[in-house]
Amino acid sequence: MVTNKEKTSTKYSKISIPCEMKEEIERIIDSDRKLGFVSVQEFVKDAIRRNIIQYSSISCEKRNSASNGNENKVKVKGEAN
Repeated sequence: MVTNKEKTSTKYSKISIPCEMKEEIERIIDSDRKLGFVSVQEFVKDAIRRNIIQYSSISCEKRNSASNGNENKVKVKGEAN
């Protein structure tokens, strides 16, 4: 759980996304409140967080595989064989 102290010490930066993408996110949020998102910002932070986790684990797997001499054996979800 994030404490108030952690919230106030977090620094933010702004990013831009295409208007069409923002509008699609708003449609998703409005069409299914069960997803739990109340803002575009929450949706985007969640999407980025998920990608960071996914790509961090892939990067880690590649490093581990390379150290074992198996660099070409790492499979990335969604990539063709």
